[in-house]
Amino acid sequence: MKVLRDPPPVAVLILNYNGMRFLPECLASVRENAYPATDVYLIDNASHDASVSWVRAHEPTVGIFQNTANLGFAPAYDHAVRFLVDYRYHVLLNNDTVVERDWLVQLVQAAELDDRVAACGSKILMMHDRSLIDHAGGLFTWIGSGLDMGKWTTDKEKDTKARETGFGCGASLLVRRSAYLDVGGFDTAYTMYHEDVDLCWRLRMAGYSVLHVPSSVVYHHGGGIDRQGIDLHPARTCFCQRNRLANIFKNMPAGRIPLAMAVSAVYDAVRIARLAALGRRNVVEAILRGYREAFASAGSMLRKRKDFLSRVNVAQERALPFLASIPSSASAYRCMLQAQRARGTAQRNQDGH
Repeated sequence: MKVLRDPPPVAVLILNYNGMRFLPECLASVRENAYPATDVYLIDNASHDASVSWVRAHEPTVGIFQNTANLGFAPAYDHAVRFLVDYRYHVLLNNDTVVERDWLVQLVQAAELDDRVAACGSKILMMHDRSLIDHAGGLFTWIGSGLDMGKWTTDKEKDTKARETGFGCGASLLVRRSAYLDVGGFDTAYTMYHEDVDLCWRLRMAGYSVLHVPSSVVYHHGGGIDRQGIDLHPARTCFCQRNRLANIFKNMPAGRIPLAMAVSAVYDAVRIARLAALGRRNVVEAILRGYREAFASAGSMLRKRKDFLSRVNVAQERALPFLASIPSSASAYRCMLQAQRARGTAQRNQDGH
């Protein structure tokens, strides 16, 4: 990649909600990164812990957006990106991450390759085992969610060249501000989960490029903004359910929506049967609540779809090369369930000792 002669200033935006336990390590790694024009901002969603006071005392160069309520992921980031007008690039970074020294250099170099590059995502590895992949690029799925490539597999990637991908994970995602605004930014109705998939889906349809940058490496705890896990937490399940269905309503080509909804129904029938057998009635109700909320807002979602598709430069077909096949999505879901069970078993064995 080319060496940047006049590196543009970059705003690194770290979203936080009661994440005091993560901030010292995260902010130290960002402070020590090699990019020479880094401005760091903490977006605090009304934390009850000492996050804000600690940052003011120990990281005085960090700017602070102090929200008076927990706005969630999409609204909080959207407000900051729109407010900070003097930056070509903004980097969205989870508070429960640690970045490698050249993480930002690699993202900016990739973005500077072409003005049509709208977003660049890092390779994200798991903090508890840094040989395991959390995200290595992403594809869209028939159920409206994102498929994290390589998740829970060992990182054996040798090729560090940036490459086209469907979406980049919002845990470490550089966005070109002009492109972000051009497609309307985050849909703030999403609050949290799958908003990065929706944003990149729209960027793709608008003719922009989204890159996975494997040379930009981030380590991720998972759960720094909210707790993670497949169907482990009802609130998360409800948000994910509602938002992935919204992605179908807004972004899937019309002729494919019936199949997408059928696949979604089968997927949910399997989940509900599994969860009911485990006695997880609260999570089953969260799935059903997600359906109710999605269909209640379907009119709004379809209006957004119509408005976006009415633009001259938008074509849904541009995103189709990044739509994962149904079998590959099902296989990935099974692998994640197996990995989750294995990790749970290992944790119980460790606790037993």
